[in-house]
Amino acid sequence: MAIFAITGTCYAQSALSCTGNGDCPTTQGADWSQTYLRLSNSLPGSASDAATVISESTDLTSDGSKDSYGLTLQKSENAATAEMVGYQLTWHDASVTAQDTSGALLLQSQTLEAAFDPFEGIHLDTSFGGIDQYLHEQTPIGGFKATANLGGNDLAISVNRQLQIDSLETIRDGLMSTEEVFSAKRKLFWGLKLKAEFHHRDFSDRNSSNTFQLAPEFDRNLFGIDFSLGPRFRYISFARHATDGYYNPLVSYGEQVFLNAYYDSGRFYFNFNVSSGRGTSKNSVTSTASSDFSGEGSGTLGWRVGQRFLAELTASGGNYGLNYPGKGYALMSTGFKISYLF
Repeated sequence: MAIFAITGTCYAQSALSCTGNGDCPTTQGADWSQTYLRLSNSLPGSASDAATVISESTDLTSDGSKDSYGLTLQKSENAATAEMVGYQLTWHDASVTAQDTSGALLLQSQTLEAAFDPFEGIHLDTSFGGIDQYLHEQTPIGGFKATANLGGNDLAISVNRQLQIDSLETIRDGLMSTEEVFSAKRKLFWGLKLKAEFHHRDFSDRNSSNTFQLAPEFDRNLFGIDFSLGPRFRYISFARHATDGYYNPLVSYGEQVFLNAYYDSGRFYFNFNVSSGRGTSKNSVTSTASSDFSGEGSGTLGWRVGQRFLAELTASGGNYGLNYPGKGYALMSTGFKISYLF
C-alpha cells in the first residue's frame, strides 16, 4: 500500500492528467512559503529567544519505485529546515510522477511542518497543507503526532490525512484516507521489548480498516552493531472488499520473523532490515482463503562529510507471493538524499 507521505509529514498535492508520453503539464498550488517565513518570526517567546534561528539546513531527496503491476513512481523533494530554541520548522516542496500503461499523472505538494517539545519527555509534530485533487477544488490536509515516555513506556498517537497513490485509479478518483494510530513499547528484561500498534483508517469511498500488530523483540549489541530480532504478528480487517485500485481484503492476518541491524562510526553509518513470513487473506465471507509466503528488505548507507554535509543511499524491495512468483505482488525502490547544514 503506497501513500504519498513521509513520517510526520502530510503533503498538499496537485494531480494533473496527461498521456503516458512523459509530456506532463504543471500547475501551481497554494504557495505558503510566506506563511513559513511569518511563522518563523512569530513563534511564542521573545524575539531574542524562541524566534531566533540557531541553524538552518536543506535536504534534497530523490527516489523511484516500480511494482509488478507496472506502476512507476518518481519522487523528488526539497526540504528547508530552520532550527530555533525549542522549535523546528520545515518547509517541504515535493513532486511525484506516477505512470503505468494507461498514462501518467503529476503530483505536486507544499507542506509546512512544525516540531517542538511542550513539556519534558513529550514531543509534538504537526503539519498542514492543501491538495488540489484531480480537476477538483483544493482540499486541506494535515497531520499530528505526539510521542512521550511515561512510566518506562514509549507511547505515540497520531492522526494523518493523505492521498492514496496505490494506483493511477486511486489518484484519479482522489481517494483520501484518514488514519489514527496508537502504539506502545515496553522494555522487559534481558534485552526483551514488546511493541503493540493499533491503526484505524477511514477512506473517502466509505470503506474503513482496523489493523493490530504485536511484535516481541530481542535487542543485542555485537561488535559495535545494534541488532534486533523477533516475530511479528498482524491482523487487518476491512469493512468491505472494494475493487478501487488498492489492497483491501475483507480479512488478512500473518506472521513474520524480522532482523534489523544498525551501525554508526560517526563518519559512516548503515542499517538494514529483512523479514520473511506467511500471510493469509480472504476477500469475502464465502471465498476461499489464500496463503502466500513473503520476503522483504531495506537498507540505508550514509556518509557524513565534515560537520555540514551528508549523503545517503537507500534501497528496498519485497515479494509478497513467493510460493506463486507469477501471481505475487513485488515492489522495488532506490533513492538518495543529500543534506547540508548552513
